[in-house]
Amino acid sequence: MNAYGTVLKQLIQLTGSKLSTISDVIGYDVSYISKWCNKSMLPAAKMAPEINRSMASLFAQEISGQHRLGDLYKSFSTQVCPDTLETNIFTLLKETYIHPSS
Repeated sequence: MNAYGTVLKQLIQLTGSKLSTISDVIGYDVSYISKWCNKSMLPAAKMAPEINRSMASLFAQEISGQHRLGDLYKSFSTQVCPDTLETNIFTLLKETYIHPSS
């Protein structure tokens, strides 16, 4: 099972983000994001850090704006504060990203 796809899907559901919004932010087609979520594909290893950083920024903004830090804790059992939220989300994505060529 692809943990990256699971985490990405959970973050999308938690924030209520639309794939089209994520697509606009990271510059990738919705079909790619869908494949990442459905575990049939991963972002290219070369681009993964940039993609993860952009998505972490978006998700952090949404979680902060919706006051959902508690929900993030419940979903991922990770303590975060507003100051480290983006970094924590980036780390979640980075740690679950395991590319076959890595």
